[in-house]
Amino acid sequence: MKQMTRMMAVFVVIGIMLPCMAEESGGEVRLVLKIDSGTVVNDPKELIELVGAFGSQEDSLKYDVRVDNASFRDSPYSLSVFIEEISPEADASAFAQGLVNYMEQTMVTYYLQTRERLDTQLHTLLSQKQKVHGQLKSLRAEATGASKISPVVQVQLNEVIDLQDLTPELPAAAAFELLRDSLSPPLNIVVLWKDLFENAEIEPTTPIDMDGVSVASVGTALDVLLKALGGGFYELAYTVQDSVIVVGTEETQRASLSDALLDLASAEYTSTADINQHRRELINEIDNLEMDISRQQSSRSAVQREISQIQSRIKEALANDPVLTDFESLVAVMQENLESVKDQNPHEYVSAMERMVSLRMKVAEHKARLIGQAGGEELAKINEEMFFSGGKLAGDTAELLSLKRQLARVEKELAQSVRLRSTVNEIKISEEALADIDMKIVRIQSLFAGLEQPSVVCVGL
Repeated sequence: MKQMTRMMAVFVVIGIMLPCMAEESGGEVRLVLKIDSGTVVNDPKELIELVGAFGSQEDSLKYDVRVDNASFRDSPYSLSVFIEEISPEADASAFAQGLVNYMEQTMVTYYLQTRERLDTQLHTLLSQKQKVHGQLKSLRAEATGASKISPVVQVQLNEVIDLQDLTPELPAAAAFELLRDSLSPPLNIVVLWKDLFENAEIEPTTPIDMDGVSVASVGTALDVLLKALGGGFYELAYTVQDSVIVVGTEETQRASLSDALLDLASAEYTSTADINQHRRELINEIDNLEMDISRQQSSRSAVQREISQIQSRIKEALANDPVLTDFESLVAVMQENLESVKDQNPHEYVSAMERMVSLRMKVAEHKARLIGQAGGEELAKINEEMFFSGGKLAGDTAELLSLKRQLARVEKELAQSVRLRSTVNEIKISEEALADIDMKIVRIQSLFAGLEQPSVVCVGL
C-alpha cells in the first residue's frame, strides 16, 4: 500500500493518457501500455506495482510484467504485460479493460482525496495566518505605542454610521471622503495614494467594488472598505499615528513599523543597560545608607541608656541631700511668711522678698553643684551630641525615603523596558511564523495549480 501511495502521487501530478494495444504471440497475449507523463517521474518502475495490484485479483489468469528499460528514459513511458496460457480473446480484453478501469478509479479517488486534503490544509493555513497576523498587529501597536489611540479617535472609530450611499462604481477617493464626512467633527484620515498606486495598483478613481453599509461602526466600515479595495490580491491596512488615521498597504505600514521597532529596540537596549546601572547604584546607596542609619540608631539607643542612668543619679542625689532638703523647707516657710506680710507691712514685704530671692539663688547654686557632681556636665554634653545626631538621623531617613522612591520609579521603567524587549522578540517570532505560513500557502497553491483529474482511454483492443 505504501508503494501504491507513492505511485499514485505520480499519477495525480502528471495526468495520464493510456492507449492500450493487445498482440497475440504464440501462447501469450501482450498488452502494451503507453503512459503519457507531463513531468519526470522519480521512479517510473513503480507504475508496475499498480498493474501487479490489479493482477493479483485475477486468479484465473497467469501474467507476467516485463519492462523495456530503454522505454523509461523519457515520457511517454511504455511497459508490456504478458498474459500467459490464455486462448479466448475475450479474457485478454476483459483483463485490459479491467486494468484500465482499476487504474482510473484508483487515481481519480486519490486525486479527489488529495484535492480535499490540500483544500483543508489551505483553509487551516489561512486561518493560522489571520490569527498570527492579528497577534502581530497588536504586538507592533503595543511596542510602538500605536495601541494608545487617543480617546477622540477611539470614540470616532466606535461611532455607528450609515454608509448606504456607497456603491460598487464609487471611486475610492469619493468613498474615503464620504467616510471622512460621516462624522462631526470630520474623521482625521490620510490616504497614502502613492503607496496604494505603486504597491496595490489602486488609484483615487479605482471603483471600490462594494455595496453600501447601513449600520456599522466607523472602524468596521473602514476595514470592509480596505478589504474590498484590495480585492483579495492586496492587503491594505490603517494605523493611528498622533490622532491621525493613516491608510496604506500593509507591507508599507509593516516596513515603517519594523524600522521604528529596530530603532526602538536599539534605543531600549542602551536604555535598559543604563537603567540597570542606575538601579544598581541606587541599591548600593540605599544599602549603605540603611547600614549607617542602623548604626546611628544603635548608638543613640546606647546613649539614651547612658542618659537615663545619669538622670537617675542626679535624681537620687537631689532626693538624698539633707542640705537641699533644709533649703527647700526654709523656702517653704519664708513663702508662707511672705504672703502674710504682703498686705500688712509693705516695707517688711520687700525685705522678705529680697531674702527669699537670695535663698532661692543659694538653693539653685546648691542644686547645680549636686547635679554637676552626679554627672550634669556630662549629661549636657551628651544632650548636645544627641541633638546634632538627631538632625543627621532625620536627614538620612528623609534621604533614604527619597532614594527608595527613585528606586521604585527606576524599577518600573526597567520593567517597561524589559516588557518592550520581550514584545520585540515576540514580534520577530511572529514575523518568522507568518513568513513560514506564507511559504506553505504558496506551496499548497502551487500543488493546487498542478492538479489535473486523470483519465484513462483504451484504444486498439
